[in-house]
Amino acid sequence: MVINTDIASMTGRNALRTADLDFRTRMQRLSSGLRINQGADDPSGLAISEGMRAQIRGLDASIHNLQDTVNMLQTVDGAAAELQDMVQRMRDLSVRAANEATLTARDRSNIQNEIQSLASAMRQVAFDLKFNGKDLNGEQKIAFQSERTGDSEIFIMDANGNAPANLTNMAGNQRNAVPSPDGSFIAFDSFQANWEVTVIPAQGGAPINLTNHPQEDIWKSWSPDGERLLFRSFRDGNYELYAVERDGSNLVNLTNNPGTDTVPAVWSPDGTRIAFVSQRDGNQELYVVDSDGGNLTNLTQHPGEDFWPEWSPDGSKIAFLSTRSGNYELYVINEDGSGLVNVSNSLAADMQPAWSPDSSQLAFASPRSGFWNVYVVNADGSGLEMVTDNTGLLLYPFWSPDGKSIGYTSLRTGDWEIYSIDIGSGQPAVNLTNSPGYDFALTNGWHLGTLELNVQAGPDSSHHFELELRPLSPRSLGVAGLRVDTAKRAGRAIELCDHALNALGDYRAEIGIMSRRAGHVIDDNIAARINESAARSRIADADMAAESAAYARAAIVRRSAEGMIANEQSLRRAAFDLLFESLK
Repeated sequence: MVINTDIASMTGRNALRTADLDFRTRMQRLSSGLRINQGADDPSGLAISEGMRAQIRGLDASIHNLQDTVNMLQTVDGAAAELQDMVQRMRDLSVRAANEATLTARDRSNIQNEIQSLASAMRQVAFDLKFNGKDLNGEQKIAFQSERTGDSEIFIMDANGNAPANLTNMAGNQRNAVPSPDGSFIAFDSFQANWEVTVIPAQGGAPINLTNHPQEDIWKSWSPDGERLLFRSFRDGNYELYAVERDGSNLVNLTNNPGTDTVPAVWSPDGTRIAFVSQRDGNQELYVVDSDGGNLTNLTQHPGEDFWPEWSPDGSKIAFLSTRSGNYELYVINEDGSGLVNVSNSLAADMQPAWSPDSSQLAFASPRSGFWNVYVVNADGSGLEMVTDNTGLLLYPFWSPDGKSIGYTSLRTGDWEIYSIDIGSGQPAVNLTNSPGYDFALTNGWHLGTLELNVQAGPDSSHHFELELRPLSPRSLGVAGLRVDTAKRAGRAIELCDHALNALGDYRAEIGIMSRRAGHVIDDNIAARINESAARSRIADADMAAESAAYARAAIVRRSAEGMIANEQSLRRAAFDLLFESLK
């Protein structure tokens, strides 16, 4: 028996330590349900399982994203369905108004009132279309020209001035950007060898020269359905108004008169009439002609100079500028030439009128305060208000599509910049461009374009897809200013309603496709989550049956080791007793 080095005791204690460690490990696994509770349990397994855990949680988050996306698309589809119902009602009313056999002028007036009420309701539905506070009625954009890159180019930017993008990047000069009613195209004047009317997709692409003639073609205006453009040309030896299809086909001379017919020329909101300025009677007068060139009417018939017509969005009135009071004043007249009203009535020059989207107000530029500023006045001449506090030259006020803000171009910093101001907010104007180059926007540059949304559809940054939501306002659908006062115009209203119904039907189909796509990705992510969770479980989770058996074994071994330690203690006492007896 060895006393100094007790190998049996050391071995027993080590066995007890190992058995106790195994026992505690098994007990921890059974308590937590996990095979790996700390890095030392399985270092490589821990690394693999944590990577899988990140993927699983990412899949959970992306499934949530996609379910929110489906709900958002259902919200858009619901709004589009409601707009379809209202356009269908407009069509029904237009069909009734087209019946000359039985309807009176009063009947048509009542029908017109209901159509205008429906258009107002459509505006409300479109601009109230939100999900979680996010606007879904397209995206507000501003098209403008800029010399920030050297030559004058056409740019487009967000309504807050962010993300300016050069659409043209062409040799020569490009100017006077005019977006189509649905915001999908930008028309502009392009100078290569001469001025041509050119169109480019609003999201970028190849420009299309619509006119392609050695004489000057400039100052275009879109038809309400976005299919045709009106422009001025010198190709016949004097200035005439022409119309052309968006692809450059079907060129038509609309005025064909030796007198000068000039711009701006504008379509009526229903596309049946065109207002323009002509000197054919010896001075500048305001004329209206059918969109096919027939039925010419002189609306103003006054020795003063009348110019700059702007048709109200509801199609009922025309604003224009005139010197008939001795200086430039802003007037409003009914589309048939009756009801003339001077709405600005100032000794100062009032210029460049722009209608609010709901046709209730006009914005215009005037130096009546000593500096050029933007003023807003009701269509009947009441409620005049100065909305800017500008100290430099100011041009071309324009409204935001929702009517809550006004933009304009100003020289207040010594450089032409584009500004916007929220009406009635009390906040100062915001410089949107703030570029050392010349920046300039026309009265209809602020528009609704396609809203591009990125959906995070998976656990990694590369797992995403894009959604595109188009604008749904009455103007973008081409039904903002339907007129049914004659059978011919009621017939045109039917055509515009058909165009809008087709557009809404196509859009709802696109929304359905996007919803199905999101639904399929949800199903795929759920399947991936299940399989990845199963794989991680095999690494990280405890096998309860195996751990229970191992726990029982560890408990027995531990108990046995404790017994051996106790037995070793009894041997020590026996040795001590023996030594004690030998010393007696």
